[in-house]
Amino acid sequence: KMVEVSRRDLLGLTCQFYDPAGLGTPLIMGLRIIQSRVCNTMATGMRRFIEAKEAEGVRSAVREMIKGREIKFPRQIIHGGRTEIVICFDGSLTAYGAAAYVVGPGGANLLTSVGKVIGKGRCTAPKSEMSGAVLATRLFRKIQEELSNVEVDRFRFVGDSAIVLKMIAKNKPATLDSFFGTRLLEITDAS
Repeated sequence: KMVEVSRRDLLGLTCQFYDPAGLGTPLIMGLRIIQSRVCNTMATGMRRFIEAKEAEGVRSAVREMIKGREIKFPRQIIHGGRTEIVICFDGSLTAYGAAAYVVGPGGANLLTSVGKVIGKGRCTAPKSEMSGAVLATRLFRKIQEELSNVEVDRFRFVGDSAIVLKMIAKNKPATLDSFFGTRLLEITDAS
């Protein structure tokens, strides 16, 4: 039997996750996106049931999280030898994020990740992609700070937005509007 899901149930489910290391972000983002959509509807009242389509999305996200319990994260991810940290970033019209992986002789392991859901306001794909690049830059700074005693051979950034990558390559923040200019300054200051 399918149990109906109220807005309160969804909020309680979403808010119970505490993930300071960012290892569960890929699993939690689907639930956060659904919560954002539900909260941005005009319906009021926390006890109201959400639409069947959204409720099925919640059930699907919970099933994925339950499967995620089987994922094992090794305690030691940096082994001797050549170590590279690859930070991937991306953005869409619903969310943006970044994930850092350690690539070495032992394979590739997720180091940390972060994701943000875009709110009700209007956001273009290039703005979301640029925000993902900024998150990647902030992850880079945090990783450098936390792993200051570890020798990392190379950091590499990977993104798929031609617009953002060209802005970074040109490095002319004064020619851009304030949204892109300030974020480009943050990115270039870190590198």
